[in-house]
This record gives sequence, structure tokens and C-alpha cells, in this order.
Amino acid sequence: MRDAKDGDVSGIMEKPTALSHIVVSQGYPGTFGKHRMQPWVENVNEFLRGEGFAIHLFACGDNNLCFTEKQAIFNISKRLVGLSDQFSPVAVTRAFLDEKPSVAVIHGLQHLLTLFSMIVYFFRRVPVVIIVHGLYISDSILLSVRDFLMKSLLYVFRRYYSVVALTDYDRKLLEEKWWIPLDRIKITKAFLYVNKTELDKLHQIENSEIKTILERQKTPVFLYVGRLDHDQKRVDEIVKTFYRFLKLRHSNAELMIAGTGPLKSALSRIIAELGMQDQIKLVGSVTEEEKWLHYLSSRALLLMSKFEGMPRVIFEAFAAGKIVIAPDVCGLSEVIKSGVNGFLFKQDEEVPRLLEKIASNGQFLQIMEEATQKLTRMVFTSEKGQKELKLILESQM
Repeated sequence: MRDAKDGDVSGIMEKPTALSHIVVSQGYPGTFGKHRMQPWVENVNEFLRGEGFAIHLFACGDNNLCFTEKQAIFNISKRLVGLSDQFSPVAVTRAFLDEKPSVAVIHGLQHLLTLFSMIVYFFRRVPVVIIVHGLYISDSILLSVRDFLMKSLLYVFRRYYSVVALTDYDRKLLEEKWWIPLDRIKITKAFLYVNKTELDKLHQIENSEIKTILERQKTPVFLYVGRLDHDQKRVDEIVKTFYRFLKLRHSNAELMIAGTGPLKSALSRIIAELGMQDQIKLVGSVTEEEKWLHYLSSRALLLMSKFEGMPRVIFEAFAAGKIVIAPDVCGLSEVIKSGVNGFLFKQDEEVPRLLEKIASNGQFLQIMEEATQKLTRMVFTSEKGQKELKLILESQM
């Protein structure tokens, strides 16, 4: 296969021996009962395999526990702690330097694994596509040095890669804070979409569990799905805000919290102190089937994060026909339209009123749900993502 510098990309996507490296620079906690790759990785893998690529994955930490299920050869670095980022030298070096890949797909900028792989791919003349969402500016001096090195590298190598931003908010940060020329940035939310396999599973559960779903829907249930922490997700604030809502009027409403994380014990204590064990329930890690059943049985997904990229749970809720209540931060307004498929709030004090509106107005909610589900199932599928990814890869290669 020719290098990208030869300028001939004809047939590159069809070659059955084409190789792709995917570099995943962060772990994915076992929120749903087992470790899994991030959904965007699963969608990209599915697409690349369909185009005839063999796949090598590079990952850190918990991601390594699930790769063998996804038909990929994988190479693992050691668990990352702070700036130590200790790679397994033999495995990583051998994998990066053995067979030359046709393309490299990298997730995330703010990681030493990204910095290392970018240098290797530059000297090997390998086309690179970097997928970015949830950017932040670090307050740590050491991490800021790492980011500065990465920014400098990206500026020097700016002709040899494309960056895919998942929101306009990320695009703005890439241009203003990361010195990346606008013509190197592509924008797509395709990697976050619910794919056909997931939609088929959702439809199956919806049909087979309809009696259970209808019975559960008699009670106004609000849902949180994700990691249990305070610094970003502020799940403890969700609990306290929901308590204020219950005291306001709706004593029969419930909050279901699906997921696990460092805040789990503290949440149990807070719920017990408030005497809300019957109304606020920690269900812990759940299976994929249980997750979809929770979505289908709820009134809305509730988020109160301090900051966000573009959470996959939003698209999962949309696929189940559920609206989303979320803070107006980062790029969330790009997919959540107040009064159409959800509600955005600027202050925590607004949330009880929004919960009241949803719990009390069933007809209004039903109209929103039907519109959300119809639009989502037409648009938020991996077929759209595959077309966009193919164009991006072909333009880079």
C-alpha cells in the first residue's frame, strides 16, 4: 500500500489487508455491569471492519478488559497514575513499530499516550484522525506543560492530521486554545449516535417488556445513568435537588440512579439521612437490557454536571423517546432544544420547577416524547456516522 504522500487514495478503503490503529487514551468504568469500550470506539470498529480493515487497539487502564470481545488485536499500557503514564515498553513499542497501519484513529488530546503516538505516526508517515470531545483547560502546572507540548506538536504537524470535533464548542476550543487551523477540523456527532444493533435491542425490549414498562410508567420516574462522582457529575446535588422537589409537591415520584463510582457510599448515607430510601434508589451497575428498561420506564433523564463533553446517555435517552433535563454548559445546547426534546437550565434552583412541569403534564410530555423518538430513530444511527467517517478518512488518506 502506498503512503499518503504518494497522493493515490484509490482503492484504499477496499483493501482487505488494510490496518487501522485505534488509540484510546482513557478508561471506561463498568457502569453497566462490565467493562466495555467507549461507544464511539465500538461504532468506529464496526465501520472499519466493514471496510476491510484489521484493527489494533492501544489502551490504558480498564479498557483492556473488554477488547477481546470486539474482534480486535489489542496492546495495553499499564494503569495510568498522574503523570507517570508508564507504558508496557515491549508491547507498545512492538505494536507501534511492527506493521505499518493505513490510518490511525486517536481519541483525545490530553494524554501522554496521544503525544507518544503522534510522534511515532509522524515519522512513519501514517495518516492520523484525532477524535475530540469534552476538552478542558488544566489548572495543574505539570499537566499544562503536557498540554503545551501537545499543542506545539499539533502546530508543527498540522498538515499531517485531521481533528474531528464532536461539538461546535469543542471546535471553538480547538481553534482558540489548541492552535489548530480551522481547515484541519471536521465536525460530526456521528460517533455518539446509537447504532443499529443498539436500536434493535431497544425495540426488542420495548416489545417484550411492554406490560412492565406500562406498569412502571404509572409512577413519575426520573433517571440518572452514569458515573457516581461529585467533581464532574454532581450526583449528590441531583439527590438533594430531587429531595427538594419531592418536598415541594410530588411525594410519589421516584429517582433511579444507575451506575457506580467513588460517591456510591456517600450517596447511600445522604439518601438514608433524608429518609428517601423509597423514593431515591441506587440500582448500581446494570446490564444493557436493564439499562434500556430503565430508560423506557422513566419520564426523563436528569443531569446536573459541572461540565460535559457530549454524554452518550443523552443519545440513549433520545433513542428511547425520553427527554433530557441538563445544565446549559459546554455544547449541550447543540443537541438539547428546550421544549422540544428536553430542557436546559442555568441555575440549580430551576430544576425542581422543571421536574414539576414534567411530572404534572402528561399530555405535553407525550408530544415531546413522540417527536423525540421519531427524530432520533431517523437521524441518530450509525449509518449516518459511517458515511461521515468514510469521507473524513478518505480526505486524510
